[in-house]
Amino acid sequence: MTFPAIRKLGLIATGLIGSATLAAGADAAVTITGVALDSPGGVNGTITYTPSNPDYVANAAIGRIRLTTSTGDTLLSYCIDIFHNLTTGTFTGGTVASAITDAGKVTKLSALLSNGEALVTDADHSAAQQLAVWEIINEGSGVYNLGAGDFFASNISANAVSLANSYLANVNNGVWAADPSLSLAVLTSPNNQTQLVFGASAAKVLGSVPEPATWAMMLIGFGAIGGTMRARRTPIRPVVRFG
Repeated sequence: MTFPAIRKLGLIATGLIGSATLAAGADAAVTITGVALDSPGGVNGTITYTPSNPDYVANAAIGRIRLTTSTGDTLLSYCIDIFHNLTTGTFTGGTVASAITDAGKVTKLSALLSNGEALVTDADHSAAQQLAVWEIINEGSGVYNLGAGDFFASNISANAVSLANSYLANVNNGVWAADPSLSLAVLTSPNNQTQLVFGASAAKVLGSVPEPATWAMMLIGFGAIGGTMRARRTPIRPVVRFG
């Protein structure tokens, strides 16, 4: 696959809210004191988002993230904001609907995490989950495949890409369904990268078990990303940046 010339490089593993909107939420303050790839590890690769015009291209460390809070809790997360670096700091914890207003994407994310997390036993499977999260969040064409549409991955483990595409097919075809008991939540900050947390981590973020992700299907509305990239603080090095 031929990719456009790289315009911008150097962000760590992150994820863009493409056709979903970042919205203000104010459920709980969570202070993150440490960030790293989770123990299965991850893989390096290049991600490309084409609607930004010029194409947005970044080298990334790709995989599930482990966050440490000021209270000593460990949160597992995936990035949903490829335009920003992840650093320590204070975030706002909120329901997934406070950040992702596209109910269809929430349902797909819930199905992915309900089924794919049990498979995260090595770096390729960890990367596959993150890639699939990015594809669901960023893709506006309706084609959920890392080789087509608005979001691409290259220079990466072929196995991780193949796994991610199989996950996406399972979600899109209804083979994988959302577990209504699985909770999703987000960590947002005006000066940091939005994180998607799930299950027990979501409950910790909100201070109590949040409503299941599937209630968001009742919401109406589709968002769009606007604005320009802003300068960010130097990312924490355990989640390395490449470029």
